[in-house]
Amino acid sequence: MIDKENYGEAENFYDQWGSKFIRDFLFDNLRQNRALGFVVARMTAGHEARVFEFGCGIGSNGWTLSQLLPISVVSMDLSESCIDVGKKLFAGNKRQSFVREDVTEFAKRIDGPDRFDFVIILDVLEHIRRENWDDLLAAFKKLLKPDGEVFITCPTPNHQDYLKRYEPDGLQPVDLSITKEDYAAVAKKLGLDLLEYKVHSVWMDGDYHYAHLGRRKNVRKGPEMREFIVRRHWYVLKVFGLQAYTERFDFSLFKVQLKRKLRRWLS
Repeated sequence: MIDKENYGEAENFYDQWGSKFIRDFLFDNLRQNRALGFVVARMTAGHEARVFEFGCGIGSNGWTLSQLLPISVVSMDLSESCIDVGKKLFAGNKRQSFVREDVTEFAKRIDGPDRFDFVIILDVLEHIRRENWDDLLAAFKKLLKPDGEVFITCPTPNHQDYLKRYEPDGLQPVDLSITKEDYAAVAKKLGLDLLEYKVHSVWMDGDYHYAHLGRRKNVRKGPEMREFIVRRHWYVLKVFGLQAYTERFDFSLFKVQLKRKLRRWLS
């Protein structure tokens, strides 16, 4: 089991983030959007493929994947309030289910056809203490099918150093510096290869890096990333009402969202 101190500290911290995650869902948080774009472009999933979304927040990434691909998604988080928001927001999505549980306990019940084709860990690994990694990776190995693949995204060490120096309030209770060597070590623990490693610029030059783990094979291109802007806004309005929607609305972010959509449409 992941140690209770790490679990309890993180649970209390992220229970306060439900409203932030709704706002990110409405306006396509750029960090989250870029990370998911990396996954979408490489995830070649057939019918009935299963995806495990670890550290899902309200499950918006899992929701987007389920709209783009013929898959089912199990979204897991330790925050009860975030899971509750996700269940309400995406209640009509038959391809997505939510779990609030220690992943090591969850993995004990998963076997055979219930195992997963993909595990996605987007900006989460850096928030898990290293002393818990062995248990965590053992759980992921049990959850994955023999030919399963893993996607991991994290801030680069340079970006973490920048935050520690200039924006310490932006750090979370556990916020590690993850290296390319860490990605390679995770792949080895899972019995996989580091298929692709990519440094990406989101807020500043080279501030995030992404990894695709799997077995060496011909990699096909995944679907095109889409943002579902109208559907996002409609979901929040329908589920939480006009007042809650208005409280989270940011016109400057909305303009950025529309400009990005227009650029994609014209390209």
